[in-house]
Amino acid sequence: MSAKTLVSGLLDKGYTSVSRLSEGHPERWEGVSRLADGIQKSADGSKHLADGTTRGLAKDATQVPSYTTEDRTQRSRAACRGGWTRFRPLSPLSPAYDAVRAVVTGGPGATSGVFALVGWTLLGALFSVVAILRARTVSPAALAAVS
Repeated sequence: MSAKTLVSGLLDKGYTSVSRLSEGHPERWEGVSRLADGIQKSADGSKHLADGTTRGLAKDATQVPSYTTEDRTQRSRAACRGGWTRFRPLSPLSPAYDAVRAVVTGGPGATSGVFALVGWTLLGALFSVVAILRARTVSPAALAAVS
């Protein structure tokens, strides 16, 4: 049903505000008509998209590559070649990277990445407490100088 048919039907039913709009302001009438047609086209397009019939969407979805775990590991290592890979286990960002990669690719390792991040956080908190305690501790020589 087009917008003009809809509005004409409303006019036939005696809706006065619609008739006043169409009579007094033809540019607004045209705008309302185009808006209603656009909404209908959008709804039709959404229906086609959901059905997977628009431009072979269903066929194109089968062409998306799916990688095995080994392929994903190889591709991620290839992205970071060189001497930096030997320092990767020492970095606190590695578990975060592994967890995000596991979530995005649907592979395993998200849980271990989160636990490793918690471990790095606890280790950082422990060393922060030790550093604060060392900074607040007065040495015997400094204490003797004050007394």
